[in-house]
Amino acid sequence: MARIPIEDALEYYSIPHWGNGYFGVNTDGELTVRPTRDSAREVSLPSLVREVRARGLETPLIFRFPQILEAKVDELAGAFKNAIEEFNFKGAE
Repeated sequence: MARIPIEDALEYYSIPHWGNGYFGVNTDGELTVRPTRDSAREVSLPSLVREVRARGLETPLIFRFPQILEAKVDELAGAFKNAIEEFNFKGAE
């Protein structure tokens, strides 16, 4: 199978539009996840699936990345904090 450049794969799958720095494509053309957005901690999702299948688990699978959830909760809390400060909100009376 011919490999396409990473930039083309990113564009084809629109990863920059939804991946938010957590997802990418590696040099083998595989979808990857970076739970902390640190490229040094990047994990190939196909490799992860192969590993859990080797352990006897069947697909479909759900992978949860608590680091992504924590970052999104922090982002949401920060947005509320900023809105509270911007609009001088004192709470419900």
